[in-house]
Amino acid sequence: MSAKWLRAALLGAHRRRPRTPPGSPAPARATSARAATGALAASFVVNGAAQARDAALTTASAEVKWRNGFAVGTTFEGGFSNVTRSCAGRGFLRHVW
Repeated sequence: MSAKWLRAALLGAHRRRPRTPPGSPAPARATSARAATGALAASFVVNGAAQARDAALTTASAEVKWRNGFAVGTTFEGGFSNVTRSCAGRGFLRHVW
């Protein structure tokens, strides 16, 4: 006997532009700072990168567990817009005793 799990999520994101009163200067372009930590810690700053106004974010995962303590699973995550497309996946094999 085994247990099976399926999970999925879909999210739509919309970024509104801030209103500027008449006669005021245009808003400054976006600055984005990203940092990644790991074996080789790295960080970078991007000035003026355009962000998407509309994006779809997805997650899907599946997992199977057996009575003998083994489990196997996978996960997919993605972000899609007219400016960027990114996706990542991971899998695992686990044993619990």
